[in-house]
Amino acid sequence: MVLISMKRYKCLIALERLLVFFTILLVSSAALGQQSIRFAAVGDFPSDSNAQAVANMISSWNPDFIITVGDNNYVDYDTSIVTWDNEVGQFYGQFVCYPQGSPSVYAPGSPVNRFFPTLGNHDWRAGVEGWYNYFELPGNERYYSFVKGPVHFFAVDSDSAEPDGITSTSSQALWLQQELATSAAKWKAVYFHHPPYTSSVRPPDVRLRWPFKEWGAHVVLAGHEHHYERIVYPDFPYFVNGSGGRQLKDFIGNPIVGSMVRYNANHGAMLITADQDSMVFEFYSIEGGSTLIDRYRIRANEITPVPVGSVWKYLDDNSDQGTAWRMPEFNDASWASGPARLGFGDDGEITVINGGPPGDRYITTYFRHAFDISDPSVVLDMVVDVLRDDGAVVYLNGTEVFRTNMPAGTILHSTLALGIVSGDDENVFYSTPVSPSLLVTGRNVLAVEIHQENVTGNDLGFDLRLVALLNHNPVPVQLGSFLAGVIEPGMVHLEWTTLSETNNYGFEIQKSPESPTGYSTIPNSFTPGHGTTLEPRFYQFTDHSTQEGTWYYRLKQIDLDGRTQYFEGVRIDLVTTVQESRPSSFSLDQNYPNPFNPETRIAFEIPGREHVTLRVFNTLGQEVRTLLEEDLPPGSHDVLWDGRDQNGLAVPSGVYFYRLNTGNHFAVKKMSIVR
Repeated sequence: MVLISMKRYKCLIALERLLVFFTILLVSSAALGQQSIRFAAVGDFPSDSNAQAVANMISSWNPDFIITVGDNNYVDYDTSIVTWDNEVGQFYGQFVCYPQGSPSVYAPGSPVNRFFPTLGNHDWRAGVEGWYNYFELPGNERYYSFVKGPVHFFAVDSDSAEPDGITSTSSQALWLQQELATSAAKWKAVYFHHPPYTSSVRPPDVRLRWPFKEWGAHVVLAGHEHHYERIVYPDFPYFVNGSGGRQLKDFIGNPIVGSMVRYNANHGAMLITADQDSMVFEFYSIEGGSTLIDRYRIRANEITPVPVGSVWKYLDDNSDQGTAWRMPEFNDASWASGPARLGFGDDGEITVINGGPPGDRYITTYFRHAFDISDPSVVLDMVVDVLRDDGAVVYLNGTEVFRTNMPAGTILHSTLALGIVSGDDENVFYSTPVSPSLLVTGRNVLAVEIHQENVTGNDLGFDLRLVALLNHNPVPVQLGSFLAGVIEPGMVHLEWTTLSETNNYGFEIQKSPESPTGYSTIPNSFTPGHGTTLEPRFYQFTDHSTQEGTWYYRLKQIDLDGRTQYFEGVRIDLVTTVQESRPSSFSLDQNYPNPFNPETRIAFEIPGREHVTLRVFNTLGQEVRTLLEEDLPPGSHDVLWDGRDQNGLAVPSGVYFYRLNTGNHFAVKKMSIVR
């Protein structure tokens, strides 16, 4: 352990010996303090000619630094510096700041560390002591974080040997959750060895399916599987990048949901650039020295109104629906529904649909999906990605926006696709830009028709995602409602909804006695926001320490960059005696069943005779239906809702709120209907 504690001192000695190289590296090192960075990601690389070819390609990029996704050493049970140097130094020694007194025999090393690896199963098998001795890394060196430019990196140890655990409730995961929550970086990248999602012949490690997005991450990179794969599931990007030098591995025949690109024809690595506006992920093969295979971008203020794996309504009865089915007002209540991927069941589809008898398949199948946009004016552009087998035509609110593998001219129910889709082409997503001018406030509808190339085809596949970029300077939060009510002496319950959010870090609740001035923040009242979203969100908070009298409450909203805005306050009068407050027997139960179709039951209890109203609202805060408005005696009551609005029309699938009011007191709960 003395060796480990002295590493930083020895790194300074190495720095003194390497002054001759400082001028060469100055330009690259200076870039680390800028607002844009270029770095490489490589995994599973120790080998012979393949690893050297990948290393040569990475070196030609002149990256600011390198991260690895594990398996840096394939020599079992050998912790010697010589072995680690043979496995790492001969390929990437010029990026490593060596803790030893002498640099690598292969390279002079770097005056500042530019090599940030993660542990893989082979690294543990080689011996973690060698890892400690060879590298100079932050934290406990098994898992750690660091910031470069606009990116905060979080290196995680995903191996079962990790003493602090690898499940989502482990000490290591708690560390990651806290680090992500407190980071103010523009981008947050998590990387480790074992993939939580993969289409490899080896199964994924489901223990690593931590709630990365909910904790604040923007991307996850992994290795272990010796190939490249990009997965976006349901709207969060995962990369598997383990083709740095070892023997390449196969994929399964039916890729997992969300798998968008797979490549195992040659070895390669990723080049990633990041600035304040975006992160761009490129995978290059060593074919021809360097060949771009995949390019993917995530952008600030980007949301996914329709992620992969969404629930779609579908009609698979071989009927000719003409053109009316494309329109938003079309009534699809009688259609079946299920999550994508949808198809005949031969390619791992989640929802199996009726394709007609073998040899006489239905040519056309129809799909519809509704989504809400509260303010279309903040949407700058959109992109739709479609997986189709064989051909597809996509409509947004009745207007055609994409045609792929389909002939020109009028599309009829009997129109055949241009060609058969087979092999890995069945799992490719095709992209096109979509004009945001087609969006409307509130409910929008995507309608898609999938066509077969011939009636003897034996497969069909469909999935779609819609990505939108928002205005960089919109109102941070559009507040839909802000309500307050007394639930018992000294306790005030607050509930609010947002119609949209942009870079929303969260809310603090403030209160002021007697007048709407002199507000102060309630301790421990911070409520995390949802970042950037066009989907309405529901929040609540209970203040347990309010004395009797008149109080004003308001919301303080905080952006990810620290800017704040305040919303108009609401007034609450706390009663002066316990008898005047609401008894604890007031209750509103969760509806049952939930989700439901076609009807659900809502039960509640009141302690005395009250004038009661029970209303249903959509996510825009609009009243859908009044279920009850009358005086009721004390006791238990229940109301049945048939899923219809005030006009007797069936409401579409989605999330709704039901609110119970008795005087100054209320309760709100959320429910879902799936048609």
